[in-house]
Amino acid sequence: MSDEERAAASDGGPAVRRLDDWDRSTLEALAAEHGTPLYVFDPARVRENCRRLRAAFPDAEIQYAAKAHTAGETLQTVHDEGLAVECASAGEVRRALRAGIPGSDVIYTAVNPPAGDLDSVVEAWQENPELTITAGAADTVDRLAERGFDGRLRLRINPGVGAGHHEKVVTGGHPKFGVGLDRAPDIAARIDGEFAFAGIHAHAGSGISGDDLANHRELVRRMGDLARELEAD
Repeated sequence: MSDEERAAASDGGPAVRRLDDWDRSTLEALAAEHGTPLYVFDPARVRENCRRLRAAFPDAEIQYAAKAHTAGETLQTVHDEGLAVECASAGEVRRALRAGIPGSDVIYTAVNPPAGDLDSVVEAWQENPELTITAGAADTVDRLAERGFDGRLRLRINPGVGAGHHEKVVTGGHPKFGVGLDRAPDIAARIDGEFAFAGIHAHAGSGISGDDLANHRELVRRMGDLARELEAD
């Protein structure tokens, strides 16, 4: 075990699993049964990670990003542990629903979704009216209205600040990822009048590590200010 793994384990978190951590005979039996290459995951570790998150954030609604792993058993496991499932494509929405996740715990959040995806997700919503969609542009709101959607709709905000392990995955400050704070109140008012307004959303970035939380605090502050402004209106 490396120093980093020991540190994670001593801090209460699971160590990164390497090949040596797995039972050799189990892996050999799986390879013999299914052939190789073979993707193996451990539901017990998935459950452990979910429980650690819920223990760390007991008052939060935690949503699992389906794009991390869309196998039905993974989706079922995270949902059994109390997590909702956020989907970045229509295909992920279909996988989540096929896995038995109720529409009330499925959220579709995409960047500039193609027409086919919107058609598919709106069709899924018609059968699962509690499903939530996140719109990151006024144009997406228009396109949803054209398709007859009037259900639960969140507004994705670009708060002007983000974080991530590389500049290409810092989404919070990029104009591609959500509407600006200056435009948000007007679009939110429209959503509130034509849809079931389900709140605001922001994504700081991906691969975030380290102890520097300044950008996160600023993102939360800006989103909190916006939420209070919208509630006051």
